[in-house]
Amino acid sequence: MLSHGYYSVISPEGAAAIEANLKGGKRVDNALIGNCARKLGITAEDNLKMGYIDRVVQEPHLGAKPAICISVKGLKLFRAMALKQKGPEEGEDVFMRWALSSRARARLVEKRYEKFRNLSTSAYMDQRSLFLKMGAAVQGVAWSTKSLFVYNLVGRTVRAAKQGMEEIQA
Repeated sequence: MLSHGYYSVISPEGAAAIEANLKGGKRVDNALIGNCARKLGITAEDNLKMGYIDRVVQEPHLGAKPAICISVKGLKLFRAMALKQKGPEEGEDVFMRWALSSRARARLVEKRYEKFRNLSTSAYMDQRSLFLKMGAAVQGVAWSTKSLFVYNLVGRTVRAAKQGMEEIQA
């Protein structure tokens, strides 16, 4: 990922509008937008920490220019630096081709599958203590019982009483 790029499923402005519960084209406060951007973790460094990307390619100080040659030069420089850091025995992981063979494509797909499968598995795992898990289960049962009581038993009785009153008045 390029160093000045960002990745997110929603823009910070959109997240701020949802958080502020705005409707009708109203504007969101810039402080709330900045807060949402920090919480979303959309920068290249954030995505690297979370494991969504493999590397961050440094861009020029003022960002990438429209000329494609700067990006290609940056990728070549990135490859050279990565080879220097890793050493010749691990150079195959850094080798970049624009056209992949079917075997290399299959290997790349398999590596990406494993990476994102591991990300989803770790996201799915509940890391809370047993005490917190039991508390959440008890809270879920309590809410279900309350909903059953309020909406089914009491709600039916209230509806039947209203219907009976309407019949008596008619």
